[in-house]
Amino acid sequence: MKFGQCGAIRISIDNPSIRAIASFDHWSDDGLTVCVNLHATTLREEFTSETGFHSVMGVKCLGLMSIADAAIAALTESVAYATDKKVNKYAKGLTLPETAYDIAGDGSVVVKDRRPKVKTPEPEPTPAAASGKPKTGAKKAKVT
Repeated sequence: MKFGQCGAIRISIDNPSIRAIASFDHWSDDGLTVCVNLHATTLREEFTSETGFHSVMGVKCLGLMSIADAAIAALTESVAYATDKKVNKYAKGLTLPETAYDIAGDGSVVVKDRRPKVKTPEPEPTPAAASGKPKTGAKKAKVT
């Protein structure tokens, strides 16, 4: 993957230990600024957001910086945003993500979800629908 192209790579940092998938999109016209989307890769390790996703806008990719270096810079910025009250006064720290993502050998995305599967209940049938008769509309009110 070269600058100016969209794609995804796996990255990690050591302090704190975080692994992520970084995807690149929304390049600026000059090709030097990018939006980096970060995705947690495991449900067992803390991440910068509880959703397992964090978008870092305006990452500057200057000089001979590699795609991996740009992704690591975005992840480092994401950690600072989540943990440093000087950077973000609402910083809550790292947390276990609800959703994690991975890339399978065939290139497909694998989604892991911590949230319980909820089945949406079917709506109750109306009396007209239950009787099989077509609904005829609202009744007119008497005017006195």
